[in-house]
Amino acid sequence: MNQNRLYNPLVHQDPEKVRERLIKYLQANNVAMVNNEYRLDLAQLANYLGKIFINLPTRTVKHKMDQLILSGGFATERDDSGRWVVVITNKTRVPSYASIKKATKKEKLRAFIAKCQAEKGLDLVSFAAFCRHLTGALGEDARFKQYTKISRDLGFSENGQNLPETILEHTGIDTPLLGAFMLGIEKKAGTLLNYGQLPLAFTLHDIPEGISIKGDVDWNLKTREDDAKEDDALSFMLSIFPPASAEFCDEAFAIVRESEKIKRGGAPLNSVSEDAQFFFAVETAGYLARSLYEVKAGNLAFGNTFWNQEKEIVHFCAKFSSFKFLIEPYIPFIEEFRRKYPDAAWNFANKKKS
Repeated sequence: MNQNRLYNPLVHQDPEKVRERLIKYLQANNVAMVNNEYRLDLAQLANYLGKIFINLPTRTVKHKMDQLILSGGFATERDDSGRWVVVITNKTRVPSYASIKKATKKEKLRAFIAKCQAEKGLDLVSFAAFCRHLTGALGEDARFKQYTKISRDLGFSENGQNLPETILEHTGIDTPLLGAFMLGIEKKAGTLLNYGQLPLAFTLHDIPEGISIKGDVDWNLKTREDDAKEDDALSFMLSIFPPASAEFCDEAFAIVRESEKIKRGGAPLNSVSEDAQFFFAVETAGYLARSLYEVKAGNLAFGNTFWNQEKEIVHFCAKFSSFKFLIEPYIPFIEEFRRKYPDAAWNFANKKKS
């Protein structure tokens, strides 16, 4: 009886067996290796698998290959030209089927984007799958990890925070809604802002964190290098959008990039455009909202924000009526908190300033 019919490793998505068969085929056909690795684009991989597993229809081969990549069964990375390739080596053991099931949602998202690149982008059906992969990845990455750990370690609360927050909640709901809240006030006041692009900037701004390998980095620890990696992650995602759509999104994200000059580049707050300043004002209001809530709940380490954002509070209260409307009622509380805890063990922000 044909053993391939009894147990077909491709059908069963057994990456170890598929890899063994694939390497034997590549060796037998003198396929060139680079630095002891086979580097195949997705079309090449589908072609070779189709020749090895000849009892399977082409569409089945391609479907099973996609499933293996999506589940993390093959390592994928970008080559120098930006093309996604599958890397196969004799030395690296492909995860067992059991471990593939444990692939992170971020890994599955990146694999899905690579698959869409090979298929020349998103269509309406793949867009639905992309959105679920994206929300899954954004939903598994927590924010405010440093403050949470300090609050937990010092016994302020069992979990270190009362309102756990993921990238999905922050960039998908909290910031866009807070931005809309503040934009409405500014529009009524006649403030000249890009009311068309800013809402998209609020939504896009932290999506790259959910795609990049490093993930979310607490804003007070983030570097310009982290920003660059997230910029690459956004480009990776937009590579599967239609060119006009990608350009539209990138124009909105340019506001985020410009704001990084004042967040981490050391530039004066008034040295960037009104849109970039307003974007950072919304982010600052969001930091303060979360920190005020957690401090009032007893997680005092979140009060570091009151020192980190000191100059931003003064500048944005004077510049944007929406920021002043939201923050001014809490300034007495913030100032009293600063007077009360200047030398607390958890207060690294004030120590850094001094």
